[in-house]
Amino acid sequence: MTNSPIQASRQAFSTSSTERMLELFDVSHEKWNDYKWQLRNRLTSLEKLEKAIQLTENERAGIMQTAGKLATAVTPHYFSLVDPDDENCPIRK
Repeated sequence: MTNSPIQASRQAFSTSSTERMLELFDVSHEKWNDYKWQLRNRLTSLEKLEKAIQLTENERAGIMQTAGKLATAVTPHYFSLVDPDDENCPIRK
C-alpha cells in the first residue's frame, strides 16, 4: 500500500526535522534513540530553545515571564516534532 500525499509529507517533515536535530545536537542515531540521552539533553532554557528555532516575540516573552515559576524541559525528540517555520504549530504552543 502506498502512502497518501499527506502521509508522505509528514514522513518527509519528520525525517528532515530529526536530521536537523541530530546535526544541532551533534549526536548519533544510536544516542538519539536512547531515552537516557534524551533526558540528559533536554532543552531547559531560553538560550537552548533559541539555538533550535527562531522564537517569536510572544514566545520569548512567555518564557521570560515564567522563568523561575515554571520549569521548562523539552526532550530533543519531542522538540523535533515542532515545525520551526510555523509559529502556529500545535506542538509549539
